[in-house]
Amino acid sequence: MCRGTAAPGIPGGLSGPTIRLRAPVPRKKIVRVKVIKKKVLKKKPKAAAKEAAAQPEPACPPLGLESLRVLDSQLRSSSDKRYGLGAHRGRLNIQSGLYDGDFYDGGWCAGHEDKEQWLEIDARRLTNFTGVITQGLNSIWTYDWVTSYKVQVSNDSRAWQPCRNGSREAVFPGNKDPETPVLNLLPAPVVARYIRINPQTWFPNGTICLRAEILGCPVPDPNNIYYWPSDPIPTDELDFRHHNYDEMRKLMRRVSQECPDITRVYSIGRSYLGLKMYVMEISDHPGRHEVGEPEFRYVAGMHGNEVLGRELLLNLMEYLCREYRRGNPRVVRLVTETRIHLLPSMNPDGYETAYKLGSELAGWAMGRWTYEGIDLNHNFADLNTALWDAEDNDLVPDRFPNHYIPIPEYYTFANATQHTPPRMAPAPLTPAAAGASQVHRGIKGVVRDADTDQGIADAIISVDGINHDVRTASDGDYWRLLNPGEYEVTARAAGYEEARRPCRVPFENEPAPCSFRLAKTPQQ
Repeated sequence: MCRGTAAPGIPGGLSGPTIRLRAPVPRKKIVRVKVIKKKVLKKKPKAAAKEAAAQPEPACPPLGLESLRVLDSQLRSSSDKRYGLGAHRGRLNIQSGLYDGDFYDGGWCAGHEDKEQWLEIDARRLTNFTGVITQGLNSIWTYDWVTSYKVQVSNDSRAWQPCRNGSREAVFPGNKDPETPVLNLLPAPVVARYIRINPQTWFPNGTICLRAEILGCPVPDPNNIYYWPSDPIPTDELDFRHHNYDEMRKLMRRVSQECPDITRVYSIGRSYLGLKMYVMEISDHPGRHEVGEPEFRYVAGMHGNEVLGRELLLNLMEYLCREYRRGNPRVVRLVTETRIHLLPSMNPDGYETAYKLGSELAGWAMGRWTYEGIDLNHNFADLNTALWDAEDNDLVPDRFPNHYIPIPEYYTFANATQHTPPRMAPAPLTPAAAGASQVHRGIKGVVRDADTDQGIADAIISVDGINHDVRTASDGDYWRLLNPGEYEVTARAAGYEEARRPCRVPFENEPAPCSFRLAKTPQQ
């Protein structure tokens, strides 16, 4: 049974105040000291036991309801309101549908309103349960959450024992709104296979609905010699872990110091809270644009609480640096023939917000947007189809916020163009280092003045049959991704007569040269 002492100052037998997850307290380092001619007084047994009890145990990780490590088949309930609100939907941070009539909703809801309802989790092994996290229902229609609950445990799913506070059955404080996660640690950890959340009270105007996560550490089975296989020892030198803002800066600096000849760290500006948005440039001539060499840009972290892209880009920096130093032919060719820009965190404010709370105690939207509430993923007016549709249907800004800029008139033309900023080529977003190599497939060239042989900036490159133009950079060079085949390509610029020529893209991953010399328009 879950036994422990009642928390002071909590009415009604509640188990204790709601607290947030904290990092485990590191154990003190034991130092062996050789004592010479000195008598060391041993602590009394009671004092030693009291000191040991005062040391908090390391926190157990989430069992995996939110991450789907816990399967639907491991979740059961006393009753369901309907299948779309079944036990398999009782996962922390799960979201409802966005439209009327969506079959699934964001949580588990009981089919009856009484104190005999429960949500059961089968850990499939003996587990040292230490805590429970709950949320209310995520729904576009109703407000439902559980305001208090009991916890029961079992080893066979038939005989159940309640968690207790001393001699009384513990009642844990629940939620006060649908979205804010609330963590309750058990009065004392308990070892069992099954655990139930048994709602006692709920929002008066709602019904019994919740989302949950369980904290627990697996317990070894002494009867199973295969239960604890040796953990694989990673052989890769990459730094696989979550990096907050300070750790991200340190990693980028370390990579730059390892490979100073091919890297450069710069900032594209500051966030609302003043955090710099750092970019790692990787090139054989960092800091310099080379005519005819394509440039590639990876951007991650537009949604601050989506961390996978951020970590992949940090690992990509390490990988390219170390493989270049080792002489990996593919990486050497990639670095010498491509100028790569890696921006791992476009929304550092949002990441820091989510990082400090942790995924278990943060709602799905916590840190997703910028500090000002802007969704950066919807801030590419030239590329965001959803924003275009919203503009066409007069939904901006009332129903669909446009935090970018008013869509320029030339974006509404039949043959809209994508402008390539000076010294920055279009950047396709394809997986890892292979994505950077894809910028070499298609056509590339330089548009020059026929008289002066100087490059013409901002010239438009059009491909027949494809309604997507690109523009030249400041030196007159351009890169255009195309699949293998024959194309008719046209170059035009203000004050010049347009030129047209056929260009053939081969099946090899090599760019086809396709340059132009434009003659100035005769003066009238």
